[in-house]
Amino acid sequence: MKITLLATSLTLFALASTPALAQPDIRQEQAQSQKGQSSAPVKGSAPVSDRYDATGKIKCSVGNPTLDAWCDFRVVRHPPTGGAQIWISHGGKTPDRVLHFAGKKFTSDEGAALPAQRQGDNWRVNAGGKIYYLIPDAVIYGG
Repeated sequence: MKITLLATSLTLFALASTPALAQPDIRQEQAQSQKGQSSAPVKGSAPVSDRYDATGKIKCSVGNPTLDAWCDFRVVRHPPTGGAQIWISHGGKTPDRVLHFAGKKFTSDEGAALPAQRQGDNWRVNAGGKIYYLIPDAVIYGG
């Protein structure tokens, strides 16, 4: 009985000290995350930010204002001013467009004004007459 228990203890000790089976250091990963380090850099035409307030999908369409597709978004909010930067991707890893919201107006990364209308609790944004987005207030302000 003692020999079996000793053999089991040695086996468990050997398994725990095997590098391939060892648990990852969660504290180290959390510290890197808190420092703003990311395993994959985010690319886009606006300044790179490792911290986003929200990510998700918004309704969008290309060509016609049907809003029958979904586009990925990431947002950094600026609560003191009520503004936001919204990165929108049309299916690729690199954002296709960055919208800036400030003073109840949308502009492009180049500073061009983008026509936008209120539609309930959303903004209907027209980018160049070819791309359309429905951006909920919750994307801009949170909630």
